[in-house]
Amino acid sequence: MPKKYLAAAAVFLVLPVINRASGAELVTDESTQLEILKAAFPQAKVVQSEQETLDWTPFPWPDNNLTDALAGEKEYEAVGSPDKFEQGWTTDMGDISDAKHETRRVRIRAYRLSGTQEYVALAHYQFTGIQTHVPCCEWFARLFVLSRKGGAWTVHHTDASLIYRAKTIRSFRLLDLYGDGHDEAVVEAEKSEGTYKSRITMSIFKIAGGQPVKIAGVDTLTTNNAVHTQFSRELDLEKTRHIAGHAFYFKTIVFGSDDEQYAVPRVEEEVVKPLSR
Repeated sequence: MPKKYLAAAAVFLVLPVINRASGAELVTDESTQLEILKAAFPQAKVVQSEQETLDWTPFPWPDNNLTDALAGEKEYEAVGSPDKFEQGWTTDMGDISDAKHETRRVRIRAYRLSGTQEYVALAHYQFTGIQTHVPCCEWFARLFVLSRKGGAWTVHHTDASLIYRAKTIRSFRLLDLYGDGHDEAVVEAEKSEGTYKSRITMSIFKIAGGQPVKIAGVDTLTTNNAVHTQFSRELDLEKTRHIAGHAFYFKTIVFGSDDEQYAVPRVEEEVVKPLSR
């Protein structure tokens, strides 16, 4: 099997959807979810939504049925001013009045790290009340690390949306990739180039000092024409854990190039070097 090395600089950190050997506990209690959301959006008024549910169904993908990683989570409204990274998501191209749109319709999935009051949460949301979104900016996703001590919250998060010109979070898991008893956060998010080329990008984050620190990334599913899948990658968890995260191993199936589809798909092993440890 051919082996290829991917330079870290050319990779966006992304992980598959296995949740194995993790000590993290999924938060299912609604009151705790609400507390986490209020901490994540401290300047916003957060309530459970009573509006008609948004359609979170993934866009069609050639040869694949994308999963919605947060399916089944309740919707909340977080009403408050957007930060500089959210500004483009609040624009209504059909509204010349330049009205403000500050209501986020949010779903959240959160895990509590074992034996701690530290949580890792993924928020997936849309600013509502907008008739015509800017093509790049309708669905937003952000990863949070939150810790609580004595009733006070400390919160850190990623900045730019993990989704771009797209809609879906394909997976969100906590995985012990190094085999050291500490979980890493793995997110697969959809992105598009604004043409027919779309991809699922896997991003991997370690939790360090209460912050999400990106340590690797790679595209795990791509199409270059919206008709055929170009390649898919699956994380080899055993090989990755065997070398304690010094590299991330992937099994890649290549179905075609930018110009042609292969009669027989090619199977390769690829190695992604971490951005940092």
